[in-house]
Amino acid sequence: MSELKDFAVDVANKEVLLKHASCLHGLMKEVFLNEVFKTFDVDNDKCLDAIEWKEFLDHLAAMNLEHLVAIGHVAFRAFFGRGQPWDLHPENFSWNVIQGDLISAAGRFGQELKDALADDETVDQQISDGSAPKQRSEFWNMDNEIFDSLIGSIRGSLLAPSGFQAGKDPDCKSWHPFPPGWWQDVYYYSANNHPLHGIFMCDPIHPLSWIERVCMEIATWGFTMGTSLMHRRWVEENHAPLEFLSDEQTFSMLMVTIPGLIVWWTLFLLFTCKRGQVNHAHSTQVQTKKAWWMRCVGASLAYFFCVAGVAYTIYFFVEKVLNKNQEVEPYLERLVIARLKSYLLFWFLIFFVYFNPLISWGTPDPNKPQTGIGDLIGLGQWRIEKQRFQVKCARVADMRQKARDV
Repeated sequence: MSELKDFAVDVANKEVLLKHASCLHGLMKEVFLNEVFKTFDVDNDKCLDAIEWKEFLDHLAAMNLEHLVAIGHVAFRAFFGRGQPWDLHPENFSWNVIQGDLISAAGRFGQELKDALADDETVDQQISDGSAPKQRSEFWNMDNEIFDSLIGSIRGSLLAPSGFQAGKDPDCKSWHPFPPGWWQDVYYYSANNHPLHGIFMCDPIHPLSWIERVCMEIATWGFTMGTSLMHRRWVEENHAPLEFLSDEQTFSMLMVTIPGLIVWWTLFLLFTCKRGQVNHAHSTQVQTKKAWWMRCVGASLAYFFCVAGVAYTIYFFVEKVLNKNQEVEPYLERLVIARLKSYLLFWFLIFFVYFNPLISWGTPDPNKPQTGIGDLIGLGQWRIEKQRFQVKCARVADMRQKARDV
């Protein structure tokens, strides 16, 4: 324990740790070590043996991964890599295996990089067996620096897809427009972001639990019930403030369905509270406490609105049924239809906007921020995010190959 503390307070070690996986950055936090060390020091000897040390590092890695997944959900990430045809070998850390895993995960970009590297090997083979001039500069009639820059530019052009793409995904290997892993990520996205599907199938790591989702749905039904009360005066009696609101379908969409969406998303953002999510693997006690308070404030507001929605629902039934003996079937019918439209609208956005298999618009270059109009709209978001990951893998594989060649 004393050695770890000495290591943590040494500023020179910070640069060393920052080069390793982010889950290990917690070793720089003395306060964090005091809290976590006790959990894994089973025999209380102020030391960690090999087994305890491995469990400690595994715990840090798991905490880091859970944080990344939670942040991905809060940021509405679409690509999670589920169902991808990767044949990875995490137990083997040899150079060739890691290089092969990177190229495999890079998809089409990895294949293009592999072809480019194969062309390099063909040139080198021709030089070595005497079928080509001994110097690459003679073979290309240019000096080595220009030759290397040319190879680098060729590889770079292979890894720079355009921002707007129309047609099938480059990874498609059949006649249909759905690339490998598309459906698995569609299902996972729906299970964590759809109002109804998420109640039953959300990921346990998601910051929003299924109980909170039930409260959100009940509150949404309550608030939506309030807007549906205007139906008689605006539609049936034609006293709408604007003429088009007296139309049945228009009223249902603008005054019942869309307000329900707004209420649900407001509660969603309050419950999840993105700024209240911190990485416990290397967060200080002050950062953790601040994030906890932010989540508490957001959740308190969300529960307040939920209670208000439930209270209004109870008031509605007491007022309309018990006191005035009115029929509630018309109200419930409009409410059910409106919520069903909301569910369908959610799925429509998932299938035809975020996971559009034919059109995408965004920033597929991982070295550039996603701040464009296409990124904000989210058209073909899944393909863009997938390509950002693939391009990153291909570039790292290219960098490793160049470093090895040198």
